Amino acid sequence: MKTRITIKKFASLAKFLFVLFYLLFPGFGRAQFLYVTNRGSISITQYTGTGGVASIPSSTNGLLVTSIGPDAFYDLPLVTGVIIPDTVTNLGVAAFSNCTGLTNVIMGKNIASIGDSAFAGCSVLTSITIPASVTSLGAGVFAGCNALAAITVDPQNFSYSSVDGVLLNGNYTTLIEFPAGKGGNYAVPNGLDTIGIEAFLNCTNLTGVTIPASVYSLGDGAFSGCASLTNVALSSSLETIPPNAFEDCVDLTGVAIPISVTDIDTNAFAYCGGLTSITIGNEVTSIQDGAFEYCSNLAGIYFQGNAPATNATGFTGDNLATAYYLPGATGWTAAFDGIPTAPWVLPAPRILNSGPGFGVLSNSFGFIISWGTNATVVIEATTDLAAPGWSPVGTNTLTGGSSYFSDSQWTNYARRFYRFRSP
Repeated sequence: MKTRITIKKFASLAKFLFVLFYLLFPGFGRAQFLYVTNRGSISITQYTGTGGVASIPSSTNGLLVTSIGPDAFYDLPLVTGVIIPDTVTNLGVAAFSNCTGLTNVIMGKNIASIGDSAFAGCSVLTSITIPASVTSLGAGVFAGCNALAAITVDPQNFSYSSVDGVLLNGNYTTLIEFPAGKGGNYAVPNGLDTIGIEAFLNCTNLTGVTIPASVYSLGDGAFSGCASLTNVALSSSLETIPPNAFEDCVDLTGVAIPISVTDIDTNAFAYCGGLTSITIGNEVTSIQDGAFEYCSNLAGIYFQGNAPATNATGFTGDNLATAYYLPGATGWTAAFDGIPTAPWVLPAPRILNSGPGFGVLSNSFGFIISWGTNATVVIEATTDLAAPGWSPVGTNTLTGGSSYFSDSQWTNYARRFYRFRSP
């Protein structure tokens, strides 16, 4: 007797192929897995077992099992372990996502691709080893793996690497993911130039981070949701603070934005309720929507340069905040982006190294001296810091807290250094 199957009766080709194989090889379907075929190999589409350690077969009925399909083990808390055979080359999107009982994964040595969110939400998974064969990792592979303390990469892998349990790219230039279960203070390895998108997302045990000068790029949401992060030392080479970079870092108390940064992007520090003060470097020219919104304890924003561009939403909900600016800086009025302003009185005079008056002009070298209102300073110069012979070259009274100094004799010297003193 022949069995007739009409494709029109099925919602998809995948379902048709599954039923066909179930009829031909019913033993495999009853052995805890549903599957389809693809060019003579098998892809697992669903786990149907009762839990425990799921050992995936390498073949059945002469066909190799080469992939674990999307959502194949999705939301199966009773699965505590997975053994993946060497025949498997691909793990699909969310293949093991939300397996909240999964503690152990053994991957075959030929897996090349691990899809987006493949292990996302595996909340008790503590460690994992990525084989040498893996060349592609999707986004959020380990998102929500809150107990994951180490991501180890086989030393023979050329696409990825790991240092101290932290996932990096193959040539050690990009930090891809910091495991969410790892905590304490962390120093990003010197020599890296990039911290990837959401690299530290929801790392709730991280308390401090130091980013070296070699890093010039942060990915969007790089430190978002790091609820225990209290201090961060930013790289002096950063070009921008990207969207959501430190959003919801509720224990962060103070931040200094380096002078290399020109833009603070959307929601960069939004909802940082513990933030009380922040210093903004003199090269920042724009502050985007919600950059510091609802930082409810933010009291002082100290600007080292001219007033940046803003659209009046950067400090929404910051009812305690005052923007402090240096005398001599430009663009400041009685209010900035909806918050009051006040002069920033420094403990000692300083040079404002920004604005059109700084540096070499047509016939002189000049700069603005900023300090207290009506204070008087003597400017001295020397040509040799190793054996200085300081000589007075001017006396300025800082009317309104600042004064412009111009040295018309600077062209007479190969180099010249300046300092201040009281009269």
